[in-house]
Amino acid sequence: MTGPLKLVSNLRSYDFWALMDELVDDQSCFYGNRGLLLDAWKDGSLHSLAVEETDDMLKSPEQRDDALFCTSSCHTKYLLPCLIVTGTDSESSTVVTIWTHTRARRRGLGTAMVQKLGIKKVYDPLEGSELFWKAVHLYQEPEAAFWF
Repeated sequence: MTGPLKLVSNLRSYDFWALMDELVDDQSCFYGNRGLLLDAWKDGSLHSLAVEETDDMLKSPEQRDDALFCTSSCHTKYLLPCLIVTGTDSESSTVVTIWTHTRARRRGLGTAMVQKLGIKKVYDPLEGSELFWKAVHLYQEPEAAFWF
């Protein structure tokens, strides 16, 4: 992966299905949220990242064929196997869901999506994701639940 990252917000149907194929390939439990992901795609709150093509990439087929890119047919060149769902309208700076394929983790893709979208809040973060949210300065201690 060599070029700068760009946010892809108007995903075409081929891009949507390429990301779904990546979820299946990763054996991700996020695939169970496919209804939420389809609704987010339809209303424009599903985003991903792609690498902007550079002169070096044009000259070197090896860089264009990087195993990091989505493997299914996509409309967007160099689409990366990651996605983020944001809230809509007044909640557009809130993360509903974020996912990065296992083979693409620890490369800054999640951080880049959060920064490029100006995310300010996380809705119900998954247990185990605390380190990521702390790294992007969005972690909040869960509120205590009281049972009566």
